Amino acid sequence: MMALGADTVNSARGMMLALGCIQSRSCNTNKCPTGITTQNPARYKQLDVSDKGVRVANYHHSYIGALAELLSILGKDRLEDLEPADINRRVNQGSIMTYAQLYPCIEDGCLLHTDCAPDAWASDWHLAAAYSWR
Repeated sequence: MMALGADTVNSARGMMLALGCIQSRSCNTNKCPTGITTQNPARYKQLDVSDKGVRVANYHHSYIGALAELLSILGKDRLEDLEPADINRRVNQGSIMTYAQLYPCIEDGCLLHTDCAPDAWASDWHLAAAYSWR
């Protein structure tokens, strides 16, 4: 997402697992069995903050280290230097494309004109209408 230009990438799953989440999918019920996503004192008292804090810190440290390693492999110094061409994605069994190929960059204001949309978008572009759903 960063390579595609996202200002932030919100990914809490790794942190939640490091904290002890078992993905019971009951976060919104106030009945989280691990006590992580509840306001119920009987449940959240099970959470050992001193132990879990160390686990989360270790996960974060490892994550940042792995990210720095990936950046250095790409010859990048900063996360902001990532570009869509730096990331590959398997499209199907025998095809891999870069994000630059999958998501072509367009000039600012390009979509206001009908003649500058990328060729791959041409068929969809001609069907698009601002005032109706076709």
